[in-house]
Amino acid sequence: MGLLPTEDVNDFPPFPELQRVPWPVVVSHGGRRIAGSVNAWRLIERGQTPIVFIPADDVDCTAVLPSNQVGLGDDLGMIVYHDVIVGRALTRNAAWSYVTPPPDLAEIAGHYAFSPQLLDTCTVAGIPAAKAAAPQPGGWTTPNLMGVLEDA
Repeated sequence: MGLLPTEDVNDFPPFPELQRVPWPVVVSHGGRRIAGSVNAWRLIERGQTPIVFIPADDVDCTAVLPSNQVGLGDDLGMIVYHDVIVGRALTRNAAWSYVTPPPDLAEIAGHYAFSPQLLDTCTVAGIPAAKAAAPQPGGWTTPNLMGVLEDA
C-alpha cells in the first residue's frame, strides 16, 4: 500500500472534521501539474471518502478559474466552483472552494478541492485516487480505504 495506512471509513467521526494530510498531494491534468502541496487538509466524515483541500498558494491559478456555478454545501457554506483549463481543453466544475465554511472548518477557506473523477490524476503519497465515481462527489478514493461507503 505504500505510505498510506489502511483506514476504515466507518471509523471516521460522525460529523465533518479536518485533518492535515501528512503526505504530498498532487493534481495533474492534460500533462500539466495543476496543484501540489505538503500543506493540504482532508475533510473526513463517517462512511465518506476524504475530500482533499489544497491551499491556493499551491495551486496553479492560471489553470483554475472560477466557473459560473455556485452552490450551498451541506452545512459548509457557499461553494464556488472552478473550471480547469489546460491549453484549449476546459473541464467544467472540476474544482471548488468554500468561501465561508463554519468556524470549526475555517482552515479550508480559500483552499481548493479537486474531483479525481474529472481530472487525469490526483495522488496522495504518489498513490492515485480512483477515477471511478465515488459515492461522494469529489471524494479521493485511495486503495487503503475500506468499509462501507455511504451515498452523499
